[in-house]
Amino acid sequence: MAEKIINDIPDYFIKFLLPLNKITEFDTETFGEAYNKRWNETIVCEYILTKKIESAQIHELFVSNKLNSNLLIRMSLDPIDKELCLRLMLSALHLNEKEASKLLKHHGYMEIEYITAVDNIRQRVDFVCKLLLSLLKYTRAPGYMNKSALVYRPASWLKPFHKRKMLSDADLFLLSTTVHLKEKAALYTAHTHGMEQFNLPDILIKYIDYRKTSYYLDAIHNMALYGINKRVTLGPGDTTELCSDGTLFDVLFVEKDPFHPFGKYGAIELKERIEEL
Repeated sequence: MAEKIINDIPDYFIKFLLPLNKITEFDTETFGEAYNKRWNETIVCEYILTKKIESAQIHELFVSNKLNSNLLIRMSLDPIDKELCLRLMLSALHLNEKEASKLLKHHGYMEIEYITAVDNIRQRVDFVCKLLLSLLKYTRAPGYMNKSALVYRPASWLKPFHKRKMLSDADLFLLSTTVHLKEKAALYTAHTHGMEQFNLPDILIKYIDYRKTSYYLDAIHNMALYGINKRVTLGPGDTTELCSDGTLFDVLFVEKDPFHPFGKYGAIELKERIEEL
């Protein structure tokens, strides 16, 4: 049944990659027991296919939970494309020399993506993030990549998450997305990547006072959590208060930029409303 489903995988925009420095046999029973113990949830994990694509040997595993969300894990004995590694390394904050070396010297990788998923988007992202954290601990991978968010997270960044027994909306946002900061001609821009995994548009904000960067990042964070929690987003013409200080933000439409594309659902801009004296 799983092999039939795999032939027509819908795109949920949820694709995680784990570089592997050491490749060993994956014990599905041991992994399943560890997952069940940590998250108090039962999963089914089994090999379904081993094949060769060009020079690479690919192993495929099928993972399912009681909600009938079905994930595919591909294990390749070839490394991830080096250009992709170098590109995403730029997004990793505080990546030290040792961590960078581990990424560039990896020998193979795992890729996680959905085959079929529940309609509840939060449950969908929650399951894949729990699986990701369990795989990172089981394989001792040096970190992970998220293709939708265009980000690499080293293992050191993940330490606080390994103590979690459940994941909050804020955890899912941090694990699945990233926020890029840019500066051009004294104008600062902060914007997300990866919100399409929640079926939501990315969020952008522009400002001129660099000292208020944390404030505007909080606004983006709160807007994202609102969308994840309510499973809806505000659109052009809406107004919202995001920082509990009375400041209002107007929601604007963001034109497509071929040189810096957002996800499937585009992006919205939060524009701070400046009251005239």
